[in-house]
Amino acid sequence: WSYGFHVRWNVKAYAISDGYYPAAQRAVYFNSVVPKILNLRLARCKTIEVHSYHIREYLASHNNLSQYIEYLTLEQQLYLYRNINYFRRHSGFKEVFMSLIDNLATPNGIYLAGIDIHKTTTINNGLVESNFLLKNLTNTNNILSDTLSLKEVLSLEEPLLPNNADYINKNINTIYDLTQYTTQNKYKTKIVYSNNIVATNPFTFNLQEVIFNNLVYLAYIGNYTAISLIQLPNQSYIYLSAKDVIYLLIYITGQIVNIPLINFPTLYPIRVLRPNRPSLESLMSLIDYDNFDWYYVSEIYNQTVGLLPQSSTMNNIVQFNNYCQQVYNAMVKFYYYTTTYSGANNRAMSANFFNFFFSDYVLPANNVDTVISYSEWLNEKGFDFTNYTRQDFINLYGIIFKSITDYDINSEEKFTNTLNAVISIIKELSSYTLQFITMDTSNIENADMIPLRYYDFISNYDNSFYIRIFNNLGIDLIKVSDRVTTIFNSLVDFNVGVSFSVGLNNNLNLLTNEDLSILASIT
Repeated sequence: WSYGFHVRWNVKAYAISDGYYPAAQRAVYFNSVVPKILNLRLARCKTIEVHSYHIREYLASHNNLSQYIEYLTLEQQLYLYRNINYFRRHSGFKEVFMSLIDNLATPNGIYLAGIDIHKTTTINNGLVESNFLLKNLTNTNNILSDTLSLKEVLSLEEPLLPNNADYINKNINTIYDLTQYTTQNKYKTKIVYSNNIVATNPFTFNLQEVIFNNLVYLAYIGNYTAISLIQLPNQSYIYLSAKDVIYLLIYITGQIVNIPLINFPTLYPIRVLRPNRPSLESLMSLIDYDNFDWYYVSEIYNQTVGLLPQSSTMNNIVQFNNYCQQVYNAMVKFYYYTTTYSGANNRAMSANFFNFFFSDYVLPANNVDTVISYSEWLNEKGFDFTNYTRQDFINLYGIIFKSITDYDINSEEKFTNTLNAVISIIKELSSYTLQFITMDTSNIENADMIPLRYYDFISNYDNSFYIRIFNNLGIDLIKVSDRVTTIFNSLVDFNVGVSFSVGLNNNLNLLTNEDLSILASIT
């Protein structure tokens, strides 16, 4: 259209007799561009080329679904945009419900299950018990349990309405009878259950730390040379090198914690891979091989080197992400390998062995191309933070960090918001008689052996004492003297014996008085 307009109306001969013709022709052209663009966008409504404005406004006119757009992918937005009229006309149909789950819940890794009553042959106080079976609807393994008891289902339903607790207390016998004495073995309920695992910081380190420290080190030494394209809140774009991004992130951090920075700081990346792998001989000097349980140190060394990525120059985000992910995966394996050891000496030597592949560095600011103050540098790059609030800096930090690493620092929080958004959309377009019970289990931490860094020792008591205790408590244990004493004393060390004893109250009556007195003296 643009070329055709100029071919038709940009008549150069007119400029000879009328000097203002080119300016007038351009003025008409620019005045025509805006309505032309708007008409082109209107012509593309209800197609795959529809403009995002029309998607948002169209969904806003249907159940106000536009409020969830930021938690949906473009594919999911187009899915709702294309089908919303059909969904509203057929609200409550099973095919609509399953289609929403397949296209909204499953791609986001959200677990949804229908609860069905399943009769069992278990007899409790002369009554047949009915279990509630969770039927997975989303083809995901993000699940904590596959069966629920009647008591558990009622406890989940109780918070849905203010008077549910009173109703359940008054009608518990009727509820029990209706679920137990049925003419069929299987019944479907109207309950949709969602309990998702959101693992937050399961180790003493996390992927974000690995990415940040490697970003600082690799960009500083010139091994990461990607260019970041940053879109500021005022819609302007700025290009920065990976090294410039680091110093900008540190400046923004100072603004967030209210510590203004005048000059470029010294950088302290921690636990990054050494550029050259340490040799097996240098690692052997860190451990007391005669008192160490590793009998195949050379094989472990070769496996460790095979897990770690090779250092090389990276010029794009994909290469950098793959590198950091490999480092993180290797750190996880080293973590698990080390924490499997019981004795403090073995664990310390194992940790030293793996930690020697990493190092901390001190990187002075004199490596910057032009050593100037932050204010001069910001002016040179075109940044103006005059009216920025603390929240603006927090938002900007996430934008800039993602622009150079493609890592969303709010990914865990975003999953929870996405979960709530998807459930809300399915509620809006499904049968009003369905009950949605939504939970997410977060702040999960690994149960490792860090608090139990005890020393190996042989107990003063003979082996028969420990073997007798473990046999009476129903624990199957290899009856080797040092293993029996080591494992048992690990349980009673660091006050763990208190919880250990409390948990076994039901079996303590199997021990003799002499055993109990010795056990009490140890704990």
